[in-house]
Amino acid sequence: RLMEEPAAYGKLGLANLLELREECLREFQFTDAYRSIKQRENEASLAVLADLLMELDSMPEEARLCSLIEGVLAANIFDWGSRACVDLYHKGTIIEIYRMSRKKMQRPWRVD
Repeated sequence: RLMEEPAAYGKLGLANLLELREECLREFQFTDAYRSIKQRENEASLAVLADLLMELDSMPEEARLCSLIEGVLAANIFDWGSRACVDLYHKGTIIEIYRMSRKKMQRPWRVD
């Protein structure tokens, strides 16, 4: 449809294209190609969750909020396939990516 009507979905960005891809996969009943990877990462994440929550709970409120925001930003960087994150992923886990991203992020962010 995009070839026939390039504006059919409005202005397309990366997030739109990724969602469109997922819709097409679901429509044609493709299974989740990343299921085993997601399962492995979920297990790794759950294994360190208690320690991470204790670390967050021990922080002053402002530092905790900042750490949570950095974690969300780091997750978005990973989800969208940043080359550095992909390289790190092959050497570690998403928790290591999260911690590395937190260390490398400095304020002010693009939109602070």
